[in-house]
Amino acid sequence: MHPTYENRERTCRLLEGDASVVAKQIGDRQVRLVLMDPPWNTGAVQKLGEFQYVDSFADFPGFLRPMLAQARRVLTNDGTCVVHMGVGEAHTTRVLLDEVFGRENFREELIAHHEVGRLPNDGWGCKHSHIYVYSKGRSRVFHVEHVPEATRNALQPGLGVIKRANSVLPATLVTTDGQRVGYPSQKLLSLYQTLVQVHSDPGDIVLDMFAGSGTAGDAALRAGRLAVLIDSNPAAVRIIARRLSLARVK
Repeated sequence: MHPTYENRERTCRLLEGDASVVAKQIGDRQVRLVLMDPPWNTGAVQKLGEFQYVDSFADFPGFLRPMLAQARRVLTNDGTCVVHMGVGEAHTTRVLLDEVFGRENFREELIAHHEVGRLPNDGWGCKHSHIYVYSKGRSRVFHVEHVPEATRNALQPGLGVIKRANSVLPATLVTTDGQRVGYPSQKLLSLYQTLVQVHSDPGDIVLDMFAGSGTAGDAALRAGRLAVLIDSNPAAVRIIARRLSLARVK
């Protein structure tokens, strides 16, 4: 029996364990949006305060492929899978997504722009990560009204100054930001809120199989969705439970 946590409203469930196994508890075609930020296989120890985990996998495709297969199984026929991945394994992830979901179901690649971070002296500073969007079939939920707007100076008279954002989205979360919960690779809440609102409807189930700091779950709940979260790290589970006011139910 895998430890399970819920909030008082029963709109969020957190399952502790290996996602490739625990996700089997979810029925086929139940989830409208899978939004996940898997380990990026940087080879480093990710650390913040007392919390740390080793981000290294000898067989990264063998690790990620079963997770993607479960994601596809649980998605509704008009569901969407969104995977946030660092540059080191971006190409591997894209190949695996093509394999599991079908190349014809690739919809977008978004760039998450990280404005701050250490700059090397001998190369380009990597200030971005990749977000891959795949649908299960040709139909999908897409709310264009939630795509962020941006202003610009029109180059020619008569051109509008309000434009929908392009595929580059802000993703900076500085160490001193008040939304920090003590997790080293925490993601920006507003970025994930945008993804949730664009790719799902209120009341839909949003699944994160690598819940980490709980950002996807937080974004889902704020947008009126139901959240199902999975993580195998007991320390991460404690962080998520505290962040989202979850109590153990079994």
